[in-house]
Amino acid sequence: MICDFCRITVLESGKTWGFHHSDSAALQISARQGCVFCVKLHPHGPKAAINEQAKPWYWWSVRRSAKIREIQQHVVITFRPVDSGSALPDVTFYLLPEEDEQQLQPGGGYGIARGQLGGRTDSSSSLVQVKKWLDDCNAHHVKCARASKSNDFMPTRVLDVGPSISPWPPQRVRIVDTQAEQIYSPYMTLSHSWGKDKSFAELKQANLEEYRGRGVPWSEVCRNKNLEHAVRVARRLEIRYLWMDSLCIIQDEDDKNDWHAEAPLMHLVYRNSYCNIAAADSGDCNGGLFRDREEHLDLIVPSRYVPSEHDQTLFQKHKWQVVSGELWRGDLLQSVLYSRGWIFQERMLSQRILHFSRSQIFWDCSTISACEVFPSGLPQPLDTGATDRHWRERLRGSETAALPLVVSANDSLETFWKTAVYSYTSCDLTYHSDKLAAIWGIAKQVRDALAEEYFSGLWQRGLLEQLVWRVIDCRKSIRYEGKDGGFPSWSWSSIGEAKIEVADRRRMSEYFYEATNHNGEEISIEIESPIYPVQAVDTFLDWKHELVNMTMKLDEVVAEQRPRKATGPSNTTTIRRSKDIRDLPPILKNSAIEIQGFIGHAILQKTDEDDEWALVIEGITQEEVDIRAFPDTQPIESRTPCQVLVLAASKEYPQHLSSYIGTENEELLEENELETKALYSGFGILIENMGGSRFRRRGAMNFRRLNKESWKCIVRSTRQHKQDLITEELDAKQCPKIWLD
Repeated sequence: MICDFCRITVLESGKTWGFHHSDSAALQISARQGCVFCVKLHPHGPKAAINEQAKPWYWWSVRRSAKIREIQQHVVITFRPVDSGSALPDVTFYLLPEEDEQQLQPGGGYGIARGQLGGRTDSSSSLVQVKKWLDDCNAHHVKCARASKSNDFMPTRVLDVGPSISPWPPQRVRIVDTQAEQIYSPYMTLSHSWGKDKSFAELKQANLEEYRGRGVPWSEVCRNKNLEHAVRVARRLEIRYLWMDSLCIIQDEDDKNDWHAEAPLMHLVYRNSYCNIAAADSGDCNGGLFRDREEHLDLIVPSRYVPSEHDQTLFQKHKWQVVSGELWRGDLLQSVLYSRGWIFQERMLSQRILHFSRSQIFWDCSTISACEVFPSGLPQPLDTGATDRHWRERLRGSETAALPLVVSANDSLETFWKTAVYSYTSCDLTYHSDKLAAIWGIAKQVRDALAEEYFSGLWQRGLLEQLVWRVIDCRKSIRYEGKDGGFPSWSWSSIGEAKIEVADRRRMSEYFYEATNHNGEEISIEIESPIYPVQAVDTFLDWKHELVNMTMKLDEVVAEQRPRKATGPSNTTTIRRSKDIRDLPPILKNSAIEIQGFIGHAILQKTDEDDEWALVIEGITQEEVDIRAFPDTQPIESRTPCQVLVLAASKEYPQHLSSYIGTENEELLEENELETKALYSGFGILIENMGGSRFRRRGAMNFRRLNKESWKCIVRSTRQHKQDLITEELDAKQCPKIWLD
């Protein structure tokens, strides 16, 4: 519903912006009555105590979208907090014209009506819809069929939930060794959060034989509601086998051999799953998949708005459906499950996913993203936020990939990796030791697409630039490195509890100075058994060419890995048990990087801006130039000495001078004019001496468009270069050789 205040003040005011409720009590009353706007905008929830605030929390704006092909224009209403410094989020709603079937439903028809949804997400209508999605995907989605046609992998162990026609509930659920029993069949997977309650059944060496023989008693299965409900879904979908980590990988604390063998292959488990079941709203084993949603129905089913006959605003002549802009990104991806680090790659690698949220079931495959309210597919404005399926399709190497929703030169695997690392490091991990393992599946797909080696979160090409990743907010970050943490300081995997932005591998311009290895060559990392040769590539391909290259490379990889099937009965089919080195994370020969480069000294100082840092270097006035610093962890003092390893520097000239360079008119320039007018830019890392020539990274830094004198001050900041220098001739060969651990 829409309350009278929102109807009159927002929808029928004829204005393009205004303020929402200034009476907090009235706002709460409207929220309690179920106004689609007020429920989302009440900062403390409709059930909270009345707040006496007498000023508006939000202001609103209305705009009409641009017309896209045959799709009618929709209206966007955005509510933004009046106090821009508050923690309140922006809230967006879309008003979609009812007569525009193409917009409301890509497959035709309107969103589902309130009465068509059952009161629970395990209602008969909900499970029928789940079966329809899967059947339709199998029968009509060409891209999805192509992605799954070559699946020839089976996990080491799966759970046998029994035939769909067998009695419910089963007495036991048996663990099957697929190699020993020659099982090759579609299987489902379960994404779930373990939580702190570990009272559910786990596979241990002590019960392995019992669970493989007689099976796990149903009473034990039911102690994990996520598993109990997943078994029910698998039965309903007529899929006999189910994989979940707690019962398919041995969980002994004092013997991690099985975990170390199976964890690197989890990307194959999810990538080859027939369909992944996600317990999106369950924080532990007690949550389960299914929810009572009666109280949410008014919020998830689109509200209907019919303008009055005399309405002269942009809403005239149409009947509208009001839809929350947070349906996918907020209601689904901000659920408790998707805050977990391991789940990120499970979400990105699974070819089909059934997300069981608190309000409804969502469907996601390579062809459509849908939900119970919009069973034929999300309306176009909402679908732009459901980008996972487009990246998932690329990672799977489809022969003909769907065009991205926004076609641009930046829509590439480079962009995807940068976004993936940021999203992944925004999630939580119970054990930081899993930092690289939990993203390996995605890294492997990108590696095979780019035909380029990957190690510890970084890539073979552009390593110099990649070392300058940065921590978004160092105030809560924790460092895990050395023997205890097991992560090199130069890798972003050494940082926990913080979002990471990886650096762009594109060169900003030609460098007149760059750090090298100890032999004067490009810095690099040696790994055991490399797969891809080093390739010199000057520029990144645009996404279209990259996609063609990626497809060919993945096809080659799949062809090499696909086993020859036996010609006998199906139960003698050769099943791939991945021992292929391509499926396993790379091993570093030496975790330290050889670097020969310029090391300077500076003061790391907090700026007036909130949690921003700068480098103070003798001779450079901070008002004249800004040398930015990004500590990996919060410095103890607001002003502290530090060392800086400058990795690369370039220079540019004013436009009126650069046009002369390289032409016959270059000699017309006054003597030293180029040198005095040059502007210097570059980047590097903050380092700490651990003794001798061993150093560790402690942050990143960059500088932009410094004049000649400021650049000289940077060079003079090293103890080895106190004299005046011809800085243009600065050469890494003159600099110290170190090891970056």
